[in-house]
Amino acid sequence: MLSMLGKLIPTWVWAAVLGIAVVGGLAWWVLADREQLTTERDAAKAEVETLTVSRDHWHQRAMSVTEQLGDTRQRYREAEQAVRALQAELIEQSAGYKSLRQRIEDAPESDDGPVAPVLRNALESLP
Repeated sequence: MLSMLGKLIPTWVWAAVLGIAVVGGLAWWVLADREQLTTERDAAKAEVETLTVSRDHWHQRAMSVTEQLGDTRQRYREAEQAVRALQAELIEQSAGYKSLRQRIEDAPESDDGPVAPVLRNALESLP
């Protein structure tokens, strides 16, 4: 039966049918592949957008932390400076107290007199 069908239909018709089938198959494959690629492209675009938003969020957070770090460093420098100023003031006061205490100790016995106990305790508690 096939041989009879082969004799009834010329070879060029068979070649054309085969060519059309091949072209149709390729067209279907390309369209299906194109649809898949379009889907993948859209998914990749969505992921890029999500990652971009995330990157921008973390960049903003990093800038905020950097600014806080600068503020903290400035406060630290100010606190260090205040501590140095306080230490200098304490050293100055200590020197004043030492000279006052030395003057009191070097005073002659004749300069001593009756002193109220509250005042004596206050004077003796001085550093």
